[in-house]
Amino acid sequence: MTANKTALYEDESTIVTFTFKVDGVIPSGGLIVFVDSDRIGTLGQFDISNTVTSGLSIVGADEDASGIYLKIT
Repeated sequence: MTANKTALYEDESTIVTFTFKVDGVIPSGGLIVFVDSDRIGTLGQFDISNTVTSGLSIVGADEDASGIYLKIT
């Protein structure tokens, strides 16, 4: 996973693009990945409702909202 930004600024409404590179064939049902943080509630810092995706979907968050499950298709 790579990101096109190294810092995000709320007052600038910074948009970040994450890119996932998969080596090999993705299974027909998709590949579930988990992106996590070491801070509880991290997802609340992002406007997840306006997420635009290509080639993946949001599956859900973990129990402490520090990470997100994604399905790459």
